[in-house]
Amino acid sequence: MITGGNRLRMVPLTFIYQPGSVGVRAVVIGRRQVQSAVRRNRIRRRIRELLRLHPAWFAQRLDLVIRAGEGSEQLGFQRLGEILEQAGKKISREIRRDE
Repeated sequence: MITGGNRLRMVPLTFIYQPGSVGVRAVVIGRRQVQSAVRRNRIRRRIRELLRLHPAWFAQRLDLVIRAGEGSEQLGFQRLGEILEQAGKKISREIRRDE
């Protein structure tokens, strides 16, 4: 999906992004470091739900890959939302600055 792009690391999540052509397209990857498939899928579902509930957190046109690393499965829904909101603000500023 993304060839190159910029990276933003907010432990335990890594965001790889670049300006897109249409809306926000996001892919959530649960890394193998997150022990079981059940836990990987749970963190992926939580991140997707937060993105659905808060579309204004990220720039209007953005291709985004969110990689959940070790420790992400232990984050609560609220803390995960705080990390996504902070990342969204930083990424949106960066995208606007580059345009």
